[in-house]
Amino acid sequence: MASTSTKRKRIVDLITSVLDKLDRTGANTKKYLDFFNAMNDKQFEAWMKSFASDPDKFITVEVLPFKNEPKFSDIEAAAKVLNLPLEEYVYLRDEKEGHTVRTPYKIPVMYIYVKRLQQIVAKKTAVSSSIKTRNAITNQVTSDDKVSRMSDEETNSMIAQGNFETLKEMMGPRAGNAGQKRIMYNNIARDGFVKMSDVKMGDSIFEKPELNALDVYLMGMGLKSDLVTDGNKLIASINSRIE
Repeated sequence: MASTSTKRKRIVDLITSVLDKLDRTGANTKKYLDFFNAMNDKQFEAWMKSFASDPDKFITVEVLPFKNEPKFSDIEAAAKVLNLPLEEYVYLRDEKEGHTVRTPYKIPVMYIYVKRLQQIVAKKTAVSSSIKTRNAITNQVTSDDKVSRMSDEETNSMIAQGNFETLKEMMGPRAGNAGQKRIMYNNIARDGFVKMSDVKMGDSIFEKPELNALDVYLMGMGLKSDLVTDGNKLIASINSRIE
């Protein structure tokens, strides 16, 4: 049976080997070596037992932007040390055909820890699937349906993740654009589904109530914008409708 010191050395060598691959500067390796060297064998064994029995404890890698961020090749090297496959075949159940199908190629498989936004926890504990109650000026959801509205924090989060197609849907037909919403509902009623490519971005200024409202507020402040019009096209268009 291997001695405590031998097992300790193997554990520390494994941890530092992975850290060396993920952080080429050696800063994380030094941090954990200093931490382990401050323990005697008994303390190290107690810490490792506590670490192994607690699923919420991790060996973390601290990185600084543009300084020691690991590249994909570094992650591959670290995974090779642990003999950990980063890609594998995924089997999916085809409910319609009644059998299991396998992806034609190996794909990345990993755990993704997704934390709920604090704004959702604090202010969106109520849920509403209705988007009927709307502000008459901006056409945005309001009153009891206001919880269906995307917050600034959620919008910024989606931008940071590059979910631009989702934003087009959430801020287009599922928001204040009445023309797009009409096309979306018609397609769903006819086909049972809708594709964003079928919901064309309307150019009519009358389908952008929130921009029209902001433009009016700016005009009331003596400021001229080109949010919805170029020059006096809005006034001319309204006059032609009235006439």
